[in-house]
Amino acid sequence: MELVALNLIILMGVVAYFVGAFRLAKYGFRLSTPVGLAIILFPPYTFFFAFKKLEIDGKALPTSLCAFGLICTSLLVFAFYQPLSTMAQGNFAEAQDMLSEDILREDTSSSDDGDDDDEDDDD
Repeated sequence: MELVALNLIILMGVVAYFVGAFRLAKYGFRLSTPVGLAIILFPPYTFFFAFKKLEIDGKALPTSLCAFGLICTSLLVFAFYQPLSTMAQGNFAEAQDMLSEDILREDTSSSDDGDDDDEDDDD
């Protein structure tokens, strides 16, 4: 349950970032196509454009959405997603074991569900 909630919050952060980036890219595409593409594809340039180059009154909401989405997603992924935080601490073997256990757990749970149905049919 905790992992589902964490994934939903991370997804919300990613969506907030992209909504803000596309709203800022609208102004970037008015300048030129490469500027608009750089805003969408390269997050540091998004903030550089928003804070240094863009001189429009309506930039507060898209800029704050980008900042919230990028910071929220980065913090949640690296601080609370267990395999990545373990790798950040330098325990690569332990993180690999965690990931392989998760994969095995998913495989066995899906195969157990199918076996239960077969046993019920035999009775």
